[in-house]
Amino acid sequence: MKTRRRVNSTVRRLRGLVARHKGKLRAMKNTHTCPKCNSREIMRIEGRMGGYSGGNDIAGTAGSFSFRTVKVTRYLCGSCGFSEEWIDAPEDLHKLKEKYGSS
Repeated sequence: MKTRRRVNSTVRRLRGLVARHKGKLRAMKNTHTCPKCNSREIMRIEGRMGGYSGGNDIAGTAGSFSFRTVKVTRYLCGSCGFSEEWIDAPEDLHKLKEKYGSS
């Protein structure tokens, strides 16, 4: 039993090293490893549009500028609850940059 715990501990530590690159945390969407607890229990939650702000999206209409709604994909750790949100489509990211600018 102690050997198994030691192996699991070593595996988690190694996953943590993989999740970090040059001291920076890497995205769960790419590593499939939680940067907080090193769990590999990652859920991908597709962005969806819902009425009355019920979806996981960014509304596209504001003032005179309009574009379709942009879906936001969530990556959620099933062990600790840490989450990340990503815009998966490059064209959606471009539209958001046009609307909100970049700093």
